Amino acid sequence: MKKKLTAFFLILLFLISHFLSLKALNVNFLPQVNAQSQSPSPSPVDEEVEIDLGSYLKLSGGQKVSDVFQKPSDMLNLIIRVVFAVVGLLLFVLLIVSGLSMIAAGTTESKDKAKGTMTSALMGFIIIFAAYWIMQIIQVLTGTDIGF
Repeated sequence: MKKKLTAFFLILLFLISHFLSLKALNVNFLPQVNAQSQSPSPSPVDEEVEIDLGSYLKLSGGQKVSDVFQKPSDMLNLIIRVVFAVVGLLLFVLLIVSGLSMIAAGTTESKDKAKGTMTSALMGFIIIFAAYWIMQIIQVLTGTDIGF
């Protein structure tokens, strides 16, 4: 379990750092369609066609996705904040449950299992805390607005 949790958080940290490096290099994820540059004649097979999905996709309130999230990074920032909040709640629940099971445990084996759960939860907290501060440092060093 510890290995799976550690691998998950390392992959998550890698993906976040990869996204931030792409953002620092100004890589466009959804290129904007320029209506003036489109010609009425059929395009050749070699030419790429770009479609801005943000103007076609709609949220539950009927708003366009592009009206709410001007850039794809805005949506990713929201997702990352929600993930951090969920992980914080999960950490809190794991610490409470493992603490109560440690108190209620009668055997040494049960106490060791609760201690392992608590250790895993604290290791996950350290990884998430480090990921947050790495993102803060990248924000300061590159001058980009990550959204935290």
